[in-house]
Parts: sequence; structure tokens; C-alpha cells
Amino acid sequence: FGKGSERLAFRFSEVMFDKKTKTAKKTGKTMVAKTSIHIEKETKEDFHEDFCRVQSVSQDLAEKFNDAVRKAPSLAAADKATRPPELQFMLCHVYSYTNNVTKEEKALLVEKKLPGKFTKYNSNNGYVKGAKEGVTDTRTIELECGKVPLEDFVQAFSHWVY
Repeated sequence: FGKGSERLAFRFSEVMFDKKTKTAKKTGKTMVAKTSIHIEKETKEDFHEDFCRVQSVSQDLAEKFNDAVRKAPSLAAADKATRPPELQFMLCHVYSYTNNVTKEEKALLVEKKLPGKFTKYNSNNGYVKGAKEGVTDTRTIELECGKVPLEDFVQAFSHWVY
């Protein structure tokens, strides 16, 4: 259902197979599975595992950033309705399986499916939301230091971790 510059995305569900009835039944919520477009099959599992490690480290850094924002007086919300957002990263898992027909080993990156529309604020290849389009997000955060466009606040995290 989606395609990025590095991955294809699919709806994904875990299933439980009943040996007696020889039927499969969906368990849990629908998730998102991603597979790499450019990586050779021999290294896909390593690629997905590395990505999951990066996501985990990024979440740790986001928690530290959120804490630093909470402690900075100039970044305090001018009112409760416009407080700075808490940044979070999706935690993911690698699912390995064997294709029943070809017997080929496969690996997928799997993460929770987000509700609503996803907004990408930046990327590894230099994309910054609003910079190329010439249009900024209309949402602002009212802080003690003044009004800050939401996309600038999110971009600040990239500079903070650098």
C-alpha cells in the first residue's frame, strides 16, 4: 500500500494456523511490513535488524530531547494548548519466515500501523518539509520564546542529536 525511496510497505497480520481444521485465523491488529527495494536477499535480515537498532537508539535520544525541552524555560508552553510535542520513534521487529512453496528464507521489518495520515518532516537524503515546497506547516507552537512553526521544532531534534 505504500512505497518509499528505500522500502515497499504492505499491510501485515499475524495468523494462527489450526492444524485440525487446516485454516488460518488472523490474530491481533493489522500492522505494517516493509521490505527493502535495493538490498540483496542475503543481507535483508541484517539490514532490517540494523534499522530496528537505529530506531531504538533514536527513541532513546528522543526521550532525552523531550526531557531537555521540558527543562528549558524558554521552551515552556505559553499556554497548555500549544505545548511542544513529545517526539517518538516507531519501535519495530524483524519477522523471519520460510516461503512454503519455494522454501526460501525471508525477512520483513514489521511495525505498528499508525492511524491517520503520516507527515514526514525530514529524511536521510536532505529533504526538509517546507524547505523545497516553499510552504510551511500552518501549525505553530506558542512557547515562552515566541511562536515556533511545528516543522522547525521537529527539525530542531535533528540538529540537537547531531
